[in-house]
Amino acid sequence: MITCYDPFDGRLPYVIVPQDLKNTHKCTSSYHCQHDILNSPDAIAYMKSKSENPRVFFMLIDEESEKLSEANGLSMWCGPYQICQELGNKVAVLEILRKLNIPFIPNVCSRIENYQHLLQLSQSFQTDNLVVQSEIGLSGMTTYFISSE
Repeated sequence: MITCYDPFDGRLPYVIVPQDLKNTHKCTSSYHCQHDILNSPDAIAYMKSKSENPRVFFMLIDEESEKLSEANGLSMWCGPYQICQELGNKVAVLEILRKLNIPFIPNVCSRIENYQHLLQLSQSFQTDNLVVQSEIGLSGMTTYFISSE
């Protein structure tokens, strides 16, 4: 695993921090870290020393990461940026699941006007403990647990 910093302080031999990123890097986002790694001559050299066809995998990708991977001759194990964007839309994923008759957590898709509107929409769930997510974004950053006004 190549990363911009070692949260394990050297205790795990498979966590690699490129020499040119050591002691100089502060990650502000996963995209920023990806770009720094993909722009790091040390990281690229390390990957190419391990395989004739080095591959990268990112949990999240953006267009820049896709371009940098290609420019460095790295294959991506994740889907193209466009597909990842489409699957990042929770409403689109629910629609795919619905069409395939795959069961999922009961939900309702709607704009919420106010707390009373939220309660009206959630009556069929028979609970006052609700999970609200925005349509697009990382689940942990766009998830709200609501139990009262």
